[in-house]
Parts: sequence; structure tokens; C-alpha cells
Amino acid sequence: VTGMLNWYRSLLRRDPGGVPSMTVEPETLIIWGTQDKLLRAAMAEDSLEFCPNGRLERVEDGTHWLHHECPARVNALVTDFFG
Repeated sequence: VTGMLNWYRSLLRRDPGGVPSMTVEPETLIIWGTQDKLLRAAMAEDSLEFCPNGRLERVEDGTHWLHHECPARVNALVTDFFG
């Protein structure tokens, strides 16, 4: 919960001196559950467009909560990404 509160607080602390970049430069892994009923599947590809060093991995049996439903698959993807 604290992490989410800090995320919202940070929205108010933007530097008014310039326009922030929408590009995410570091290597980025997006893991997307194909059965997600809360977010449109096209949002995964849309997000990837902002990540020039990004990779999208789809988890076929995962929903919005795929890290709870498919923890072994998510852990394998994250371990491979950081490995």
C-alpha cells in the first residue's frame, strides 16, 4: 500500500521547468496476462512503443493478477530478464 501511495504522491512532484519524456530508456519487461478483463490487450503494445529497449511477454492463462495466478511463470520471466 505504501508503494502505491508514494506513486500517487510523486505525481504532484514533477519538475515544472520542462516537459517530461514519455520514453522509458532502461531495458523494460512487460508481462501481460492475455485473459485480463480490466485492461485492453492493445495497451500492452501501446506501452511497449514507449520502451525502445522493451520486451513484451504474454502469459496465456494469466488475468490482471497473473503474478498471483502464475507465480512460477512470472518468476521465470523476471529471473531470465535480470539474469
